[in-house]
Amino acid sequence: MRNRADSAPEHQLVDRVNTAWTAYTSYATRQINLMSQSRVEDANNYRNATGLAVQKEAVDSLNALSRYQDQEIDAEIKNANAAYTRAVQITIGIMIAGLLLALGVIMWVLPSITRGLNTVSMMITSFGKGRYRTIRRIQVKSTDEIGQIASVFKDVSSDLEEKLEIERAYVQAQQDQNWMSSNIARVPELLRGLAPFAKFHRCLSVSSHLCLALSWVLSI
Repeated sequence: MRNRADSAPEHQLVDRVNTAWTAYTSYATRQINLMSQSRVEDANNYRNATGLAVQKEAVDSLNALSRYQDQEIDAEIKNANAAYTRAVQITIGIMIAGLLLALGVIMWVLPSITRGLNTVSMMITSFGKGRYRTIRRIQVKSTDEIGQIASVFKDVSSDLEEKLEIERAYVQAQQDQNWMSSNIARVPELLRGLAPFAKFHRCLSVSSHLCLALSWVLSI
Protein backbone atom coordinates (compact mmCIF):
# COMPACT_ATOMS: atom_id res chain seq x y z
CA MET A 1 0.00 0.00 0.00
CA ARG A 2 2.85 2.39 0.80
CA ASN A 3 4.35 1.93 -2.66
CA ARG A 4 1.11 3.17 -4.23
CA ALA A 5 1.10 6.38 -2.18
CA ASP A 6 1.78 9.51 -4.21
CA SER A 7 2.56 12.20 -1.64
CA ALA A 8 4.29 12.60 1.75
CA PRO A 9 1.05 13.09 3.74
CA GLU A 10 -0.37 9.96 2.14
CA HIS A 11 2.84 8.08 3.04
CA GLN A 12 2.41 9.17 6.63
CA LEU A 13 -1.20 8.05 6.73
CA VAL A 14 -0.31 4.71 5.16
CA ASP A 15 2.46 4.23 7.74
CA ARG A 16 -0.05 5.03 10.49
CA VAL A 17 -2.47 2.46 9.07
CA ASN A 18 0.27 -0.17 8.84
CA THR A 19 1.40 0.52 12.42
CA ALA A 20 -2.16 0.45 13.73
CA TRP A 21 -3.00 -2.77 11.94
CA THR A 22 0.26 -4.38 13.06
CA ALA A 23 -0.66 -3.52 16.65
CA TYR A 24 -4.19 -4.80 16.09
CA THR A 25 -2.83 -8.03 14.60
CA SER A 26 -0.61 -8.54 17.69
CA TYR A 27 -3.56 -7.74 19.95
CA ALA A 28 -5.82 -10.16 18.07
CA THR A 29 -3.19 -12.93 18.20
CA ARG A 30 -2.66 -12.53 21.93
CA GLN A 31 -6.39 -12.33 22.54
CA ILE A 32 -6.90 -15.56 20.64
CA ASN A 33 -4.18 -17.25 22.70
CA LEU A 34 -5.77 -16.10 25.94
CA MET A 35 -9.16 -17.34 24.87
CA SER A 36 -7.70 -20.66 23.76
CA GLN A 37 -6.23 -21.05 27.25
CA SER A 38 -9.59 -20.25 28.78
CA ARG A 39 -8.17 -17.15 30.42
CA VAL A 40 -11.32 -15.17 29.88
CA GLU A 41 -10.74 -12.68 32.66
CA ASP A 42 -7.21 -11.91 31.44
CA ALA A 43 -8.58 -11.56 27.90
CA ASN A 44 -11.23 -9.08 29.10
CA ASN A 45 -8.69 -7.10 31.07
CA TYR A 46 -6.31 -7.05 28.09
CA ARG A 47 -9.13 -5.96 25.85
CA ASN A 48 -10.13 -3.10 28.13
CA ALA A 49 -6.56 -1.99 28.76
CA THR A 50 -5.12 -2.31 25.25
CA GLY A 51 -7.56 -3.72 22.75
CA LEU A 52 -10.05 -0.87 22.68
CA ALA A 53 -7.33 1.71 22.04
CA VAL A 54 -5.74 -0.48 19.35
CA GLN A 55 -9.08 -1.02 17.63
CA LYS A 56 -9.87 2.70 17.80
CA GLU A 57 -6.48 3.62 16.33
CA ALA A 58 -6.90 1.09 13.51
CA VAL A 59 -10.34 2.45 12.60
CA ASP A 60 -9.23 6.10 12.97
CA SER A 61 -6.17 5.53 10.77
CA LEU A 62 -8.32 3.96 8.05
CA ASN A 63 -10.85 6.81 8.28
CA ALA A 64 -8.06 9.40 8.06
CA LEU A 65 -6.59 7.70 5.00
CA SER A 66 -10.04 7.47 3.41
CA ARG A 67 -10.75 11.16 4.06
CA TYR A 68 -7.40 12.15 2.59
CA GLN A 69 -7.97 10.04 -0.49
CA ASP A 70 -11.46 11.53 -0.88
CA GLN A 71 -9.96 15.01 -0.71
CA GLU A 72 -7.35 14.06 -3.29
CA ILE A 73 -10.03 12.62 -5.57
CA ASP A 74 -12.11 15.79 -5.18
CA ALA A 75 -9.05 17.90 -5.99
CA GLU A 76 -8.29 15.81 -9.03
CA ILE A 77 -11.91 16.09 -10.17
CA LYS A 78 -11.76 19.86 -9.73
CA ASN A 79 -8.49 19.99 -11.67
CA ALA A 80 -9.97 17.81 -14.40
CA ASN A 81 -13.06 20.04 -14.60
CA ALA A 82 -10.86 23.14 -14.71
CA ALA A 83 -8.71 21.58 -17.45
CA TYR A 84 -11.86 20.59 -19.35
CA THR A 85 -13.24 24.11 -19.01
CA ARG A 86 -9.96 25.58 -20.22
CA ALA A 87 -9.90 23.14 -23.14
CA VAL A 88 -13.48 24.06 -24.07
CA GLN A 89 -12.66 27.76 -23.84
CA ILE A 90 -9.55 27.30 -25.97
CA THR A 91 -11.53 25.26 -28.49
CA ILE A 92 -14.27 27.89 -28.63
CA GLY A 93 -11.64 30.61 -29.03
CA ILE A 94 -9.96 28.72 -31.85
CA MET A 95 -13.33 28.13 -33.53
CA ILE A 96 -14.26 31.81 -33.24
CA ALA A 97 -10.84 32.84 -34.58
CA GLY A 98 -11.24 30.37 -37.44
CA LEU A 99 -14.72 31.67 -38.23
CA LEU A 100 -13.50 35.26 -38.17
CA LEU A 101 -10.57 34.33 -40.40
CA ALA A 102 -12.86 32.47 -42.78
CA LEU A 103 -15.26 35.42 -42.80
CA GLY A 104 -12.38 37.78 -43.57
CA VAL A 105 -11.21 35.55 -46.41
CA ILE A 106 -14.75 35.34 -47.78
CA MET A 107 -15.18 39.12 -47.59
CA TRP A 108 -11.84 39.53 -49.36
CA VAL A 109 -12.54 36.96 -52.06
CA LEU A 110 -16.28 37.63 -52.51
CA PRO A 111 -15.91 40.83 -54.58
CA SER A 112 -13.56 39.08 -56.96
CA ILE A 113 -15.94 36.14 -57.27
CA THR A 114 -18.86 38.53 -57.81
CA ARG A 115 -17.00 40.42 -60.53
CA GLY A 116 -16.02 37.17 -62.18
CA LEU A 117 -19.59 35.84 -62.09
CA ASN A 118 -20.91 39.12 -63.51
CA THR A 119 -18.34 38.91 -66.30
CA VAL A 120 -19.29 35.34 -67.10
CA SER A 121 -23.00 36.25 -66.98
CA MET A 122 -22.41 39.12 -69.40
CA MET A 123 -20.49 36.80 -71.69
CA ILE A 124 -23.25 34.19 -71.61
CA THR A 125 -25.87 36.85 -72.42
CA SER A 126 -23.78 38.23 -75.29
CA PHE A 127 -23.04 34.70 -76.48
CA GLY A 128 -26.76 33.89 -76.59
CA LYS A 129 -27.42 37.04 -78.65
CA GLY A 130 -24.52 36.38 -81.01
CA ARG A 131 -22.53 39.44 -79.94
CA TYR A 132 -19.14 37.85 -80.23
CA ARG A 133 -17.25 41.12 -80.67
CA THR A 134 -18.67 42.34 -77.36
CA ILE A 135 -17.29 39.24 -75.67
CA ARG A 136 -13.89 39.85 -77.25
CA ARG A 137 -13.83 43.39 -75.87
CA ILE A 138 -14.52 42.25 -72.29
CA GLN A 139 -11.34 42.27 -70.21
CA VAL A 140 -10.65 39.28 -67.95
CA LYS A 141 -8.29 40.12 -65.09
CA SER A 142 -8.79 37.21 -62.71
CA THR A 143 -6.76 34.02 -63.04
CA ASP A 144 -8.96 31.74 -60.94
CA GLU A 145 -11.43 29.15 -62.19
CA ILE A 146 -14.00 31.80 -63.10
CA GLY A 147 -11.34 33.74 -65.02
CA GLN A 148 -10.41 30.55 -66.86
CA ILE A 149 -14.07 30.02 -67.82
CA ALA A 150 -14.26 33.61 -69.07
CA SER A 151 -11.07 33.10 -71.10
CA VAL A 152 -12.58 29.97 -72.64
CA PHE A 153 -15.68 31.98 -73.59
CA LYS A 154 -13.47 34.61 -75.24
CA ASP A 155 -11.56 31.97 -77.20
CA VAL A 156 -14.77 30.28 -78.32
CA SER A 157 -16.26 33.64 -79.32
CA SER A 158 -13.15 34.51 -81.33
CA ASP A 159 -13.32 31.19 -83.16
CA LEU A 160 -17.03 31.58 -83.88
CA GLU A 161 -16.55 35.16 -85.11
CA GLU A 162 -13.78 34.04 -87.44
CA LYS A 163 -15.98 31.24 -88.76
CA LEU A 164 -18.88 33.65 -89.27
CA GLU A 165 -16.59 36.05 -91.15
CA ILE A 166 -15.48 33.20 -93.38
CA GLU A 167 -19.09 32.13 -93.95
CA ARG A 168 -20.15 35.71 -94.78
CA ALA A 169 -17.24 36.07 -97.19
CA TYR A 170 -18.15 32.75 -98.79
CA VAL A 171 -21.81 33.76 -99.12
CA GLN A 172 -20.81 37.11 -100.65
CA ALA A 173 -18.50 35.37 -103.10
CA GLN A 174 -21.30 32.99 -104.03
CA GLN A 175 -23.67 35.91 -104.59
CA ASP A 176 -21.10 37.70 -106.75
CA GLN A 177 -20.48 34.54 -108.71
CA ASN A 178 -24.19 34.04 -109.27
CA TRP A 179 -24.62 37.67 -110.38
CA MET A 180 -21.74 37.36 -112.83
CA SER A 181 -23.04 34.06 -114.17
CA SER A 182 -26.52 35.47 -114.71
CA ASN A 183 -25.21 38.63 -116.40
CA ILE A 184 -22.78 36.73 -118.61
CA ALA A 185 -25.67 34.54 -119.73
CA ARG A 186 -27.57 37.66 -120.80
CA VAL A 187 -24.72 39.11 -122.90
CA PRO A 188 -25.66 37.21 -126.14
CA GLU A 189 -29.26 38.26 -125.68
CA LEU A 190 -28.18 41.87 -125.24
CA LEU A 191 -26.01 41.60 -128.32
CA ARG A 192 -28.89 40.19 -130.36
CA GLY A 193 -31.04 43.08 -129.22
CA LEU A 194 -28.42 45.61 -130.35
CA ALA A 195 -28.13 44.19 -133.95
CA PRO A 196 -31.10 46.22 -135.47
CA PHE A 197 -29.71 49.39 -133.94
CA ALA A 198 -26.36 48.66 -135.63
CA LYS A 199 -28.07 48.24 -139.04
CA PHE A 200 -30.05 51.47 -138.59
CA HIS A 201 -26.85 53.25 -137.70
CA ARG A 202 -25.22 51.99 -140.90
CA CYS A 203 -28.16 53.22 -142.99
CA LEU A 204 -27.97 56.62 -141.42
CA SER A 205 -24.28 56.72 -142.25
CA VAL A 206 -24.93 55.85 -145.96
CA SER A 207 -27.71 58.43 -146.21
CA SER A 208 -25.44 61.06 -144.76
CA HIS A 209 -22.79 60.29 -147.35
CA LEU A 210 -25.35 60.46 -150.23
CA CYS A 211 -26.67 63.80 -149.04
CA LEU A 212 -23.19 65.20 -148.92
CA ALA A 213 -22.42 63.98 -152.48
CA LEU A 214 -25.67 65.46 -153.83
CA SER A 215 -24.98 68.76 -152.20
CA TRP A 216 -21.52 68.82 -153.74
CA VAL A 217 -22.92 68.06 -157.21
CA LEU A 218 -25.53 70.77 -156.97
CA SER A 219 -22.95 73.27 -155.88
CA ILE A 220 -21.04 72.75 -159.13
